[in-house]
Amino acid sequence: MKWLKRAICSLSIVLCSACATTSEPVKYYSLILDGESNRPGLIPPLASARATTIKNIIIAPIHLTKFLQQDGIVTQIGRNEITVANYHRWAEPLHESIAIVLQKDLNSKARHYHFIRLINNTNAHANFILRIEMDQFYIRKSGEVVTGGHYWLFNKTTSLVHDQAFTITQPLTAHGYSSAVEKLKQSLQLLADKILAGLKGSTGEE
Repeated sequence: MKWLKRAICSLSIVLCSACATTSEPVKYYSLILDGESNRPGLIPPLASARATTIKNIIIAPIHLTKFLQQDGIVTQIGRNEITVANYHRWAEPLHESIAIVLQKDLNSKARHYHFIRLINNTNAHANFILRIEMDQFYIRKSGEVVTGGHYWLFNKTTSLVHDQAFTITQPLTAHGYSSAVEKLKQSLQLLADKILAGLKGSTGEE
C-alpha cells in the first residue's frame, strides 16, 4: 500500500504543478498612461492670486465606497451582486488615478477656473473646494459601464455653494477589459462637464 500512497502523492504534485503553470497571467489597466501631464508627480501650481479672472478650485481626495477600494476591477453581475476580477487589476490606486484624469479634463474645459488636487493644507488662494464621493465605477454584465456618486462645492469659508448626485452610463462597444476601462475614462469627461455646468449655474461662470 505504501507504493500506492506514494503514487497518489506524486500525481497530486503533478496536477498542482500543472494548475500553477496554466493559471491566467495578471493584467493591469491604467487610466493615466496616455499623457505625460497625467503623471502623479506633475501637479500644476495654484494660479496666481493676481490673476483675478481665474478662480482656483481644490479637488479634495476622492472617496470611493469600500468595494471599490481594491485592486481588482469590479463587475456587477446581478441586482445586488458584484464580482472582483482576480487577474484584471488597476495599475494605480483608483482614487488617485480618477483624481488625476478628472483634474486634466476639468482644466482642459474650464475657462474661468483652475483645478488642482489637494496635496497639503497650503490652499490659501483657493476660491472653492470640490469634494467627490463615488459608489459606482464599474462594469455591468448587461453591457455597459457606470460611474456614479455625489459631489459638493464649498467656498473658502466652507459654506456649501452647490451639490449634485450623478450617474453616468456608457454602452460597451467592444469586448474585453481594455474597452471597458476606456469607457470608464470617457465617463470622467462627462462628469467634468456636469461639474462645470453646476459651477456655471451657481456662479455664472464656467
